[in-house]
Order: sequence, then C-alpha cells, then structure tokens
Amino acid sequence: PKVKWASQPVILNGEAQDHVASYVNDSSPDAVYAWHMKEDKGIFAIKWADGTEYHVSCQI
Repeated sequence: PKVKWASQPVILNGEAQDHVASYVNDSSPDAVYAWHMKEDKGIFAIKWADGTEYHVSCQI
C-alpha cells in the first residue's frame, strides 16, 4: 500500500547461487528496487531518492 503501484512491472537484474539470490534495479533516478532471498526468507525493498525506504519480508 505504501508503494501505490497499479500493476507496474519492475525488472530486476541479478543472479542466484546455491540458496542465495539477489536482484536489483537501480536504473531509475527516483528509486532503487531490490529483492533478496536466502534459503526460506525473502525481502523486497525500495529506497527512494529522498531517502525514504520501504521493505517487506516473507518466509516460506
């Protein structure tokens, strides 16, 4: 809800190795998007240019 997206696609670039995955999109001057996973835990984070941050985590 804090992100206020309406079906906005975000392409994240990165790689997975063993049980760790890290994907980031820092191509926008407005925000950096990141998805990180390790084993059964994940976190999606956004950091806007003004320093505001948002993140949500999940666990399988």
